[in-house]
Amino acid sequence: ASLVPGLADVVSHNLRHGSPEVRVFEIGKTFQSRGAGKLAKEDLWLGLAASGGDFEPSKERAGRSYGLDEFKGVCESLLRALQIDDLKWQAYTGEELFPHGALAISSGRQVLGFVWELSPRARKGLGVRQPMFAGQIKLDSLPHSFLLPRTYQEPSRYPSVKRDLALVVPKSMTQQDVRDLIRKAAGKQLESLELFDHYEGKHIPDGHQGLGFSLVFRAGDRTLEESEIDRWVGKIIKQLEGREVKLRDA
Repeated sequence: ASLVPGLADVVSHNLRHGSPEVRVFEIGKTFQSRGAGKLAKEDLWLGLAASGGDFEPSKERAGRSYGLDEFKGVCESLLRALQIDDLKWQAYTGEELFPHGALAISSGRQVLGFVWELSPRARKGLGVRQPMFAGQIKLDSLPHSFLLPRTYQEPSRYPSVKRDLALVVPKSMTQQDVRDLIRKAAGKQLESLELFDHYEGKHIPDGHQGLGFSLVFRAGDRTLEESEIDRWVGKIIKQLEGREVKLRDA
């Protein structure tokens, strides 16, 4: 009842034959038994699998490989491109269809898909040493709104303003918690919000994680003033500090 075994075999085959990084997907149906005398449950899924790919070293750490956060970002970007917002991640606690440690992504109350890192035992069976990630998005569960005709907005003639926030965040908070706080405080002029760093180690207190976000502000009818941006960023920081999130020292 999964597309992942076949995708994992494809990733493994390509890695063993010298490909430094592999990204594959498949759209297909799965069938799950409903018991004797009943037709199997049929679902349409998008399956994804990935492994390999390095990120350049930063001032605080050595280079690192493609990780679960990046894989989650692929799923988020895909769903947002389909105009599905209000996305949240949470630990998967449902039926035993996906492995322990899997994460579920949902919009509102609807669970849309799952991602996970293959266990060392699973990788050993595939002959793969490096981390491998897999996921499935249930296409039958996507809101019908993504099929509606699209409306497009004329690009703004006015420049954007980018600000980066390097934060020290309690591990009890998820990235989604932080995103929600930032968006709530930033207001409608926040055009985009992207995670660019996730760090744990030197200079980060125990029980915390370092998260870096890039914020892009833009207005459709005028050039934003620096004083406006400063005010919005100050409001964001105040909102975050109320949840024990602090700015990371340079």
